[in-house]
Amino acid sequence: MSRAILYARVSSDEQNKGTSPDDQIRREAEYARIQGFTVVAELRDDYTGYEFERPGFDKVREMIAKGQADTLICLSGDRLARSVLVIGRMVSEFLRRYRVNLHFVSRGRIDYDSPEGEFIMLMEAVGNQYWGTKAKEVMKNGRRAMVQDGIKPGQGPTLYGYVKSGDRRETRYEVVEAAATIIRRIFNEVADGKAILAIARDLTTEGVPTPSQSAQMQRDKCKDYGIWTPKILHRILKNEAYAGTLWLNRTTGTHGKDLYYNPREKWVPVPMPTIIDRTLWDAVQTAMAGHISVLRDGGAYRKTFLMAGLVRCAHCADRGRPGQNIVTPSMRSSKGRPYGYYICSKSLLTYLSKEERCGLPSVPRDKLDRAVWRFVEALYENSDAIMTSFQEAQVQRRRDNAAIEEKIAGLEHTLSDQRAKQENLWLEVASLPKDATTSKTALHNVIHRLDEAIAEGVEKVMVLRSKLLPIPDEGALTTFWQHRDKIRDGIRVSETVEERRVVIDALNVTVSVHGVEGKPKATLHWWGMDAPLSLDEEAQGGNQGTESAPTSGITGNEGGRYPLSADKKAYQVSYGLA
Repeated sequence: MSRAILYARVSSDEQNKGTSPDDQIRREAEYARIQGFTVVAELRDDYTGYEFERPGFDKVREMIAKGQADTLICLSGDRLARSVLVIGRMVSEFLRRYRVNLHFVSRGRIDYDSPEGEFIMLMEAVGNQYWGTKAKEVMKNGRRAMVQDGIKPGQGPTLYGYVKSGDRRETRYEVVEAAATIIRRIFNEVADGKAILAIARDLTTEGVPTPSQSAQMQRDKCKDYGIWTPKILHRILKNEAYAGTLWLNRTTGTHGKDLYYNPREKWVPVPMPTIIDRTLWDAVQTAMAGHISVLRDGGAYRKTFLMAGLVRCAHCADRGRPGQNIVTPSMRSSKGRPYGYYICSKSLLTYLSKEERCGLPSVPRDKLDRAVWRFVEALYENSDAIMTSFQEAQVQRRRDNAAIEEKIAGLEHTLSDQRAKQENLWLEVASLPKDATTSKTALHNVIHRLDEAIAEGVEKVMVLRSKLLPIPDEGALTTFWQHRDKIRDGIRVSETVEERRVVIDALNVTVSVHGVEGKPKATLHWWGMDAPLSLDEEAQGGNQGTESAPTSGITGNEGGRYPLSADKKAYQVSYGLA
């Protein structure tokens, strides 16, 4: 006797009023009784049908993968998914892989193996996606029309700090004083200059209920449930409703790539009971403007951060954390002046426990960037050291890369064989008659296993390639000499961070930082021997202010462009270059 799982899904409270999960389960249980199935589980999801990963459906996949069930019963196709892409993924990664018997109460057993059955299933998914998207569009247009006619929105989630009562023209928003007290506290502390991250940590430590807790949202639908994060605070601080104006019709579309922002003149204002006054709102927006966003790739960070993307957290690497553990460049406003620093992103994840978060202290941008550049300038007077390091690095790195390149070549040969075998299997599937369902199923299973093996092999190749050490070439050496000669000849009287970065990249300079007794310590890596960097020592003649790093260029002798000979000699000795 088949063991069946009953699965029900809704995505909003509005659907709960129509086809509730309990009603779906009741009808599915009756279907299972008539078919003679043994029901082993009843699972529900309050989740969108446009996502593959859902708490309830994840449990379905887990039970079937463990062999605890072999049949899945849903009320209809739109309860299983509302996206063609999701249905296609379910067929390839779940249904065919575990040979699941899929039943819809609306039309019986579903055939997803034959070309005709797969076509019907996908066409049904197209219809479900269309009507789901169309329904959202109609409801959104209807709500916009009601707002323009003076009818306040009465559906959807309630904004944090308010409670709704009444319906349509009688809809009223009333302030929830307990939440309003927290909102006023957040605005006042930001206006007073307190860091957003510090506010989030204080609220979490004090056990203050988050907006998701106040709205009694399901824990499974919120990763940071019960924890205040900077993202939550930004949403509150940027919402003008708390100052008396709720803006609607800000977006067009429904979800994903179809969603975009409308011009501000198309926004529709809705008056709201005020929680904060307009003066405090304006003060907070001015304070928020000081939290400067730093872009990673090809963005504004190269104007101010010399080592952006080249600083790694040794603390996280020693703890075996995955990834490259890059220390993130960041900026904030301190007493009205910009302050740049490097900080490990894993120290900002407030949903991690204190023991799990990174303990690396922030590293001032100016101190680290100046220390690195003083090291480079100390190399200008040591041509022999540069040439020796260059030649040794070429030999050593080629030797170190040889073993990795051999493994990569072996994996690529295996991948080539697997792809050729997979192509032959697809040709064999195409040559089979339409009624050879069993043979097609067996071949599809083999192809799926090859897909998994190929994906695993590609991932291994990517990991190995990331371990290859860059080998310095003649072009990199030429870049370094040209920059040195221009400095010596006095041709370069102004240079930007981007121009310095060219030299840094040519030397393959990276920095690893770690914390010792609450203070950051840094080690510089390049062609030659690793060298410790002194973050406490400032170059003579350089600016000392926290805002001294340039936004567009470095002029004169700022930042210790050409240190005094005694200071330079000290660096040469400390780095073993003298």
